[in-house]
Amino acid sequence: MNKYLSHGNHISLQCPLCTSSNSSIVAEIPSKAITKAYRQTVGVVLKVDFPDQVLLAKCHSCDLKYFHPMMTGDESFYEALQKYEWYYLSEKEEFQVASAQIYPTDEVLEIGAGRGAFLEKIKCKSYVGLEFSEAAVAMAQNKGIEVRKESLTCHLTQNLQRYDVVCAFQVLEHVKDVRGFLDAAVGCLKPQGKLIISVPSDDGFLGAEMSNILNMPPHHVTRWTDRCLHNVSSILALEVLHVYHGQLEDLHIRPYSITLVQAALRNMFGMDSRFLDKRLSILPVRLFVKALTLFVEQGLKDRHLRPRGHSVTIVYRKP
Repeated sequence: MNKYLSHGNHISLQCPLCTSSNSSIVAEIPSKAITKAYRQTVGVVLKVDFPDQVLLAKCHSCDLKYFHPMMTGDESFYEALQKYEWYYLSEKEEFQVASAQIYPTDEVLEIGAGRGAFLEKIKCKSYVGLEFSEAAVAMAQNKGIEVRKESLTCHLTQNLQRYDVVCAFQVLEHVKDVRGFLDAAVGCLKPQGKLIISVPSDDGFLGAEMSNILNMPPHHVTRWTDRCLHNVSSILALEVLHVYHGQLEDLHIRPYSITLVQAALRNMFGMDSRFLDKRLSILPVRLFVKALTLFVEQGLKDRHLRPRGHSVTIVYRKP
């Protein structure tokens, strides 16, 4: 880690969003722990050649958190995750938020379209989806949905200022070239067009969840707070129209409950916070956490008691 340090815990890295070098280390995660967790949790054997430690850094200029090195998964990595039904959900709360921003006369581009489920929720003049998974593209095309295996950068060259709406749902956190991605997305927009971005919220329970392997490389390589999303508007000269936080959904009740219980145990026993903490994986501790989690889950059946959920959706407008 020392080769990245300039002084104290500050690191001489360039933020992938605002390009500032004003970052510091939030956490160090052993690569062996990451590799082991992917194998045990989702059955994926990583082919990524991480260094011994993966750093989580925070930019103090724009508030983006980003992993270093920013090593992302390849197509085979994502196809391995597609075997899980929850990976490409056809119902997402952000779809409802975005659909309210789209009119029948709009031309729409969706980046990271998956199987094209979003098109089934909207009425628009035209729709194009971009997706790099061949399996997902084939599924979309079999349903008659125009989803192309094409990069956003390549798409921009032939579609400058073409679209009324550009959407990216749960995509930005996977992207290594954050600034290039956002610049290209804005480039595809007409003047007064809308950019709709949905990402996991680092202000919610996910930001406190220390054992969620899918919120780490090579799956997620950035983490987004509301402050950071608002800073995007000044960096790219956009206007913020709307920010929406959904309520905790049923499928996230268990991870939220586990996060609460584990945080309470750390506070009770004066334990420091660690990613992929081995101390919490000891069998007696796991059983104790599981028992307490069941009580928390029962309380959260009442939707009025639920906190903010997994994701945040923000709507920008291009000048």
